[in-house]
Amino acid sequence: MVYYANYLKFMERARSDMLRAAGIDQRAAIDDGTGVYAVAEANIRYHRPAKLGDDLVLVSTVEQVRAASVLIHQQVMRGAELLASATITAAFLTPDGRPTRQPREWVERFAAIQKQEA
Repeated sequence: MVYYANYLKFMERARSDMLRAAGIDQRAAIDDGTGVYAVAEANIRYHRPAKLGDDLVLVSTVEQVRAASVLIHQQVMRGAELLASATITAAFLTPDGRPTRQPREWVERFAAIQKQEA
């Protein structure tokens, strides 16, 4: 069976891929001192276990965009079967770790994602 903490790793990768697909360049934001996302809260529920060799699909949905954070709902699926679900709060932080407003362009990209999902 898949170790429970690995689901968080899967979700982290899916969120990073979602941001990259939306055109949000986290590496550039870190390099230029704009800031970085960090998980401030993770609420996860395990429904069924995944097993070694299972093909899993992660579904990430932008639930809410706030000035300095974004709520993302994530599901780990094996076919049509829900294995785990989570709500993640990703806070946008300055390089010294203080909450700050997300770049306006990023908020607009999240809004576009929400519109596509609706």
